[in-house]
Amino acid sequence: MYLVRLLYVSKVVKGFSTHDIDALLHTARQHNAQVGITGILAFNGEYFMQILEGDRRAVNKLYHHISTDPRHEQLLLLQMREIDERLFAEWSMAYVPISKLTRDLLLRYGINEDFHPLQMSSMNCLGLLKALSERFQAPKQLT
Repeated sequence: MYLVRLLYVSKVVKGFSTHDIDALLHTARQHNAQVGITGILAFNGEYFMQILEGDRRAVNKLYHHISTDPRHEQLLLLQMREIDERLFAEWSMAYVPISKLTRDLLLRYGINEDFHPLQMSSMNCLGLLKALSERFQAPKQLT
């Protein structure tokens, strides 16, 4: 087994709602727990930025499923690499909604205070997700 980390960004299709993100997270958490995938998802109503960690075959299979999911547009794979350890081992899928609370982190890792992951490098996306996970470790934010 090879442990990998995959990072991608995508734009959500029009009509995706708060109810939809709740349903997506519920399904993802159940599935990921069953197949040993961990990770984090950031979402601002327009863009997804997600890291998936786990067995190479399981992560590849999930990413293929995501790539055919009609809720995503402009899907862009930013990074896939073998890793020695997980960064997000505690969560089958942590979730961080991007808001004004994250303004300082967006300024640190992005080009301005807006969340535009398609304009960020893979290293900056990874840095932002790590910083978000450290800031919002309370169970009500990262569940």
